[in-house]
Parts: sequence; C-alpha cells; structure tokens
Amino acid sequence: MHAIIRLRPLPARNALFGVGVGVAYMAASGESIDAPYGGLIDLARDIDTGRTDAYGTADRIRSWRV
Repeated sequence: MHAIIRLRPLPARNALFGVGVGVAYMAASGESIDAPYGGLIDLARDIDTGRTDAYGTADRIRSWRV
C-alpha cells in the first residue's frame, strides 16, 4: 500500500488501488481488518503527504485487525 501510494506507478487512482491491495493482502494472509470510518482514507492521505512511513502504515493496519 505504502509503495503504490508513494511511487505512483499508475496514471491515476494510486491511492484507491493501494488501499485495495492492502486490504486484499490482509485477507490473503488470513487476517481481516475493521478500520474506523474514514480510517483508510486518512491513512492514504498520510502516506501521500509523507506523514507516515511504511512502518507506521503497518502499525496502523495491524491495530485494525479483528
């Protein structure tokens, strides 16, 4: 998720695709997440603006595990 949002490999919608990849990765790992309302949007914005790094991203996603 962090790499897709920061590196912007797609012409558009990198944040949307990054969030989808992050959620799909957690599901493929056998984990489900329950992010608070707007939590994934806030996380994507923090990644895009550089307010969080890959470790902070992982910590926040881990805190949403069910």
